[in-house]
Amino acid sequence: MSKHRRVWSYPWILALAYLVLGALWILVSDRVVAGLAGSQAELQAWQLWKGWVFVGATALVLFLLARAFLRSSYATRTTLARIMDLLPDPAVVRKVDDDTYLVANRAFQRVLGRERGGVEGRDPDELGIQFDPADWAEYGRHLEAEGEVRDFPLHVILPDGTPRTWLTSSARDEFQGTGVIVATTKDVTDLEAARLHAENQVRRIKSLREIDLAITASRDLPVTLDLVLQQVVEHLAADAAAILMWSDVSQKFEFAAARGFRTRALRHTALALGEGYAGQVARDRRTRVVQDLATEPGSLARSPELEDEDFASYAATPLVAKGRVNGVLEVFRRSPLPGSREWRDFLEVLAGQAAIAIDSAHLFQDLQDSHRRLRAAYGHTIEGWARALTLRDAETWDHTERVTEITLRLARRMGVPEEALTHVRHGALLHDIGKVGVPDAILLKPGPLDEDEWRVMRRHPVLAYQLLAPIDYLQPALAIPYAHHEKWDGTGYPRGLSGREIPFTARIFAVVDVWDALRSDRPYRDAWSPEKALEHIRAQSGRQFDPEVTSAFLALHEEEGLEAMRGTDHGSGPSVPVGGNTPSGLA
Repeated sequence: MSKHRRVWSYPWILALAYLVLGALWILVSDRVVAGLAGSQAELQAWQLWKGWVFVGATALVLFLLARAFLRSSYATRTTLARIMDLLPDPAVVRKVDDDTYLVANRAFQRVLGRERGGVEGRDPDELGIQFDPADWAEYGRHLEAEGEVRDFPLHVILPDGTPRTWLTSSARDEFQGTGVIVATTKDVTDLEAARLHAENQVRRIKSLREIDLAITASRDLPVTLDLVLQQVVEHLAADAAAILMWSDVSQKFEFAAARGFRTRALRHTALALGEGYAGQVARDRRTRVVQDLATEPGSLARSPELEDEDFASYAATPLVAKGRVNGVLEVFRRSPLPGSREWRDFLEVLAGQAAIAIDSAHLFQDLQDSHRRLRAAYGHTIEGWARALTLRDAETWDHTERVTEITLRLARRMGVPEEALTHVRHGALLHDIGKVGVPDAILLKPGPLDEDEWRVMRRHPVLAYQLLAPIDYLQPALAIPYAHHEKWDGTGYPRGLSGREIPFTARIFAVVDVWDALRSDRPYRDAWSPEKALEHIRAQSGRQFDPEVTSAFLALHEEEGLEAMRGTDHGSGPSVPVGGNTPSGLA
């Protein structure tokens, strides 16, 4: 039998005992009175006295029982109160039916600022305790469903208006026949504040990390600035934020990015140094916080551009990197800004990130500009070298221009990446640069070369390699000058490479170079007809040329009309005579 059932059996035992004793009294007393009474009058008198005796005895018993119960109840409650007073944390016993407190220890009374006796018999509303409705409802559901709750957070406002956070553990029980809730609480307000502060710091660190990653991984400054503004609005409780960037062209701070504005009016902002709040912040290089724009002279709140925004407060801080003011970060709110020291510090940290982003973007742009200028200088130098050959052979430049353009078309058609085409162009322009080391007597000889002359002529790819290899920038372009005279079957020069040993771009260029040479007038022969030149290209597929490149070239010739690039004038080809009398000896 449970404890509760044993407790409830006591009244029934008392009632049964009273019933039995009453019945025995009636039976026994009636017989005794009947034996004592000699007349009807005496019988009535004895019956009256018998009744009074029973009533008196019953009253005495009830008095003794009630006194014992009250003494026991008081002793129990007093003992419970003393035990609860030993607890360092607030503890209460609360009735289930009306939420009134039956017992509250001293710690709970101190929290409420009341003396003993000022809590018992009252409910939280009477005591001025305000629990968060959502917390209270959830707490009640858990308690009803499970019978007990451990470490449940309750947000409460005390009678003096102080907000606190309690960690409550409760259990349903019975006390002196009444359903009660026994609860203890621990004030974790400071711990909760510390936890929230730590979580906020972690979020801020994560946001700074996100900005760092954006700065290092993205070259898109607007994307990075938008991320900075997103963190500003999220972590600084701002309604809107904007970044103004200094323009060296206009000598003003101009709109760069914004977030949270209702209108687009701010996008037309252009402030000189010292002009307006932003210009003053940049000039003074100090953070400025305006908590009431309406009372400030020259307030932004009265600015026509911002009159529809209803901003009440404003803050701005300069974006300084490497001693230079790159811009201004502005923060707007439609109520007072927090403005604490910690808030200002994080504003300035975010501003520092924005300044780094802008500085990195400027640096990257400067590097791009320098790289672009350097590449242009290299390009002009390479073209200058190629043109230098015309000082010895005036016809060479026309050939170089044509084969370069056609090689680029064919390379693009065969899937050479766009970023590699620059190197293809450089290689094509410099394909005969090694001929600067070939004597004029050989280079400009009108007839066929003898064996010794061929030996000298065939060194021009090696001379090109020796000339260009020390230049790092031209390393990717070496394939064409060094290998465009190699042949698919391995009979070419200078290294006798075959098949796919020959660099892909050199295989592409070789077909174009020979085709243009065949279609050009030479000192020792006239240009070949288009049909004869193409037939030779087909015949050399798999021998002198890569079959795949040959097929692609023939398709390009048919689709894009390469003959039109040559015009009616045959122009000239490379001043390298045919070895022997066969076209396969083209240099």
